[in-house]
Amino acid sequence: MNNVDKQYLDLLQDIMCNGVYKETRSGAVRSVFGRMMRFNLQDGLPILTTKKVFTKGFIHELIWFLNGDENIKYMVDNNVHIWDDDAYRYFRTYDFRNNIRADIYGIDDNGCYITDGKGFKEYGIQKFIIDNQVSLQKNTEFYSYSDLKEKVLSIDKETFINYVKNEYKIYYGIENENKHYVYPIYTFGDLGPVYGWEWRNWNGIDQIQNIIDTLKTNPNDRRIILSAWNVGKLRFMALPPCHYFAQFYTRPLTNMERLDWLCEHSNGEYDEWKIATVEKLDELNVPKYGLSCMLNCRSQDVPLGTVGNWVSYSILTNMIAQCVNMIPDEFIWIGGDCHIY
Repeated sequence: MNNVDKQYLDLLQDIMCNGVYKETRSGAVRSVFGRMMRFNLQDGLPILTTKKVFTKGFIHELIWFLNGDENIKYMVDNNVHIWDDDAYRYFRTYDFRNNIRADIYGIDDNGCYITDGKGFKEYGIQKFIIDNQVSLQKNTEFYSYSDLKEKVLSIDKETFINYVKNEYKIYYGIENENKHYVYPIYTFGDLGPVYGWEWRNWNGIDQIQNIIDTLKTNPNDRRIILSAWNVGKLRFMALPPCHYFAQFYTRPLTNMERLDWLCEHSNGEYDEWKIATVEKLDELNVPKYGLSCMLNCRSQDVPLGTVGNWVSYSILTNMIAQCVNMIPDEFIWIGGDCHIY
């Protein structure tokens, strides 16, 4: 049995033997707290062989994260439905009065929200949503706020997913100086500022680009962090991040490791460089560092989410390593509340 499967099965056994019974938001679980696993990425990706892993779905999810998206349309279009339930639940409980986010629309110097280049005060937004009209599709039926909520609750999941595919939106109307403006406040499939949004737009900061830039310019930096736990935005998210924090770390490669890498990747072309000097290795642009990632997860559904996180962040580490001319070294997983339903 390989090391990946053994560590996974040992964790399942640990939970079943030592876990405590708990009633949680989403059902009864058996749970342990604080576990760690380590995987050598030079041996390949930590993908289980003892059970089927939805690798395609986790790869698409990673691409979705890296796109900075907060709507499930990309996932649905690629027949990956692991976020459908969260998006549908979020839609049915969405507070259309108060869930308008300044980071999407921006705020001007007068403290007004900006949408399509026009500004108006926050209380004006709330007043118009409550007192005027809201529609499910632009230029079609209009509803009062209470009627809108009733309409929302009548939409089944299949219809919701169809609306996602067709990019339907919910709008509100504003009357101003005898002019009528219609603005979108929700697109079907939105989740709020979840993982990808925080990765690529944490209050305007692209964390992924910062990580790449830092690894290129200061690989020994101890602050190479990727965080999805944006406290000020948690209330806008469909689901608070489970895998919330990752730290990247570099290790200088030995000359022998660099030589081994050169021989392995040269297809015989550089066999004569088995005793190459450091200067020659540098000239051939052989990687100087190994890149490791340590992932912290607050909550882990071990039979489902954990195996996906291993795949996703290991691939992410490989991708970043390729961008900065390093080799993937080690993936470390730390689980907080590790449970089985």
